[in-house]
Amino acid sequence: MKHFIIGTAGHIDHGKSALVNAITGINPDRLKEERERGITIDIGFAHFCIDENTMVSFIDVPGHEKFIRNMIAGAVGIDAVILVIAANESVKPQTVEHLQICELLGIKKGFIVLTKIDLVDDDIVALVTLEAKEFLKGTFLEKSPIIPVSSTNNKGIEEVKKHIVLLKEELEHKPYDKILRMPIDRSFLMKGYGIVVTGTIFEGVVHKNQDVEILPSHLKARIKKIQIHNQECDMAEAGNRAALNLAGIEKNQLKRGDVLVQPDSFHVSNLIEAKLYLFKNIMNNKERYKKLRFYHGTSENACIINYIPADSSNTLYAQLEIESPNLFLVDDRFILRTFSPMRTIGGGIILDISKKKYRKKDHLWLVKKLDENAQSLLWDKVYFWIKHSRYDGITLASLVSKTGFKEETIMKKIEFLHNIKLIPSRDNLFIYEKEYTALKTVIMNTIKKFQLKNPFEKGIQKSRLKTEFYYQLNNEIFSNIISDLLTEKQLQSSEDYLRLNELSLTLSEDENTIIETIVQSYKGALFSPPFWDDVKSKIANKALAEKIFYYLINKKEIIKVNDEFYFHRDAIENIAAGLLSFCREQGEMEVSDFKALFNTSRKYAIPLLEYFDKIGYTIRIGNKRKLKSE
Repeated sequence: MKHFIIGTAGHIDHGKSALVNAITGINPDRLKEERERGITIDIGFAHFCIDENTMVSFIDVPGHEKFIRNMIAGAVGIDAVILVIAANESVKPQTVEHLQICELLGIKKGFIVLTKIDLVDDDIVALVTLEAKEFLKGTFLEKSPIIPVSSTNNKGIEEVKKHIVLLKEELEHKPYDKILRMPIDRSFLMKGYGIVVTGTIFEGVVHKNQDVEILPSHLKARIKKIQIHNQECDMAEAGNRAALNLAGIEKNQLKRGDVLVQPDSFHVSNLIEAKLYLFKNIMNNKERYKKLRFYHGTSENACIINYIPADSSNTLYAQLEIESPNLFLVDDRFILRTFSPMRTIGGGIILDISKKKYRKKDHLWLVKKLDENAQSLLWDKVYFWIKHSRYDGITLASLVSKTGFKEETIMKKIEFLHNIKLIPSRDNLFIYEKEYTALKTVIMNTIKKFQLKNPFEKGIQKSRLKTEFYYQLNNEIFSNIISDLLTEKQLQSSEDYLRLNELSLTLSEDENTIIETIVQSYKGALFSPPFWDDVKSKIANKALAEKIFYYLINKKEIIKVNDEFYFHRDAIENIAAGLLSFCREQGEMEVSDFKALFNTSRKYAIPLLEYFDKIGYTIRIGNKRKLKSE
């Protein structure tokens, strides 16, 4: 069955509740005080079936200025609005404010009902109709019909129902491929059931016996029962007004403004970037309005606004710091009101969830980002966020939390995007290919700079390399880049040290002299080399000699056989060739054969044979060696 929600809007005592009662036969004023005083204080609900396939839910909102916050909580999530204007009073202050709120919330469909026509003559009805048309110019209701009605004698009610049927064809289906999200507008204890919460399901589907999470508290609960318009159901979906009976949670742990979601799907935040829509009389004095009331979903909070100057005078961006964290998704709308006197001054649309506070030095980059973001459709924003995640990348979980779409839906979208790199990690991390390539270049240049400054160091430690950047590198991206550079043989790694594979160094005369001394000491002795301490004792600058020695080892000019013996590269290459030739002719080699072949002592023969075993060139069988390849 298709469901859609219509909200009423209009000034106090203009007949909103009576109109809903006349259409549905249900009095939406549920509170005793409301019925006694004849005014709506909190949001009320009613429903009726257009046909066997379509159910309409009504949300009746209060008209009094003191209860505007309740009006906003009710108006969020509605598909269309009936703007109610009393024929005996015409347009009043809350008529204006309610329409402004509807526009700020992005409501696009609806029509106008002129109530209480039984209290005035036809000339007054005609005059108020003209006034209403004049008032509606430039709004989304400008071309909508105005229907004269008397809820007392039901005159015009059938015409209202006909227009509700016509609305049905114009409204879009709510997205079912998104994750469950239902802002809570009521919570109460029901005898025999326990805790019940009600709200409009913005997105997704909820099932009986399903586990759910309450944000921002992150408390978990289970759905015991589901009711839609007093009928028990096994499930409820986007667009439904639903009452959910919860288990595993207490009444004092819930409040209006909480959001019921699928567990472990979303993050809460208190920083958002937004495009603001302030009324004309406010724009020129916006700096006076930095601390405001912030209404989002069914929640109410204080917020501090940090305005971000844009290139266009018609565009206003801001970062909003919300007093209490909650669930905010991109493309959500919100309302801004002053504290005293309480009045609506504008609203906005969420463009992004911020990680850090706005800084003036980020201004140009941020405005460019927000301009592009504001003009993007939600699906294009997936590509946008990956592209603008810069060196941080963005996880699949973050994309879910920003958009509300399910993981599989986002992954299908990403399959069709170009220039996106997936970093293998626990969280499925994505980064823009151009940023990844740029980061590789930055890392290579950083290592090069270090090597030029410290030519004889083993290299730069990975942990130190990360600290060379002015921003915090993501561990998975950093590790992936190092792995790529090693695979591409642009880097070499020794223990925890990294060096460029090819780098020309300009050395001083003293440095070249020390290199020559070390190399000739080992090359001249070949198969019976000296101990390193003996070589070092011949060099005056011993600290530099130590660095150069390890530099030659890293270059594989000097080969470390074990902690005691080092040989020149030529010696190792000659031994490898000799082993190959001897073993192919004789089949195997003993220690005595090795000593005779290379004219060396047992002191050197044993470490050398063990070295060739260790690198996999030979294999020991008893006291003999064979080529491992054979």
